[in-house]
Formats: sequence, structure tokens, C-alpha cells
Amino acid sequence: LRFVQAAIEHEIVSPAELRDRLALTALDESQHERIDHWLTKAALRAPSAT
Repeated sequence: LRFVQAAIEHEIVSPAELRDRLALTALDESQHERIDHWLTKAALRAPSAT
């Protein structure tokens, strides 16, 4: 999961694209929760899109 966290933190992949890709993987629920947490943190750090 480290590569996923790095991709989120360094904005290598968009959250929507990442979720699409991860939907095809066999991650367990706790792993999805961790990824959602990282995505939420990244969204809070990102400048507002409005």
C-alpha cells in the first residue's frame, strides 16, 4: 500500500482514477479504509477547486 499512499501524497494519480483502479484489486476492507483516509487527507491539503 505504500505506493498508493505515495501516489496520493505526490498527486501522481487523481482520486477518481485511483478509486477506479483499486476497484479492480482484491484489497480487504481495512486497506480500502486506509486508502480512503489518505484520499481525504490529500483532498484537505489540496487547494479548493471552486
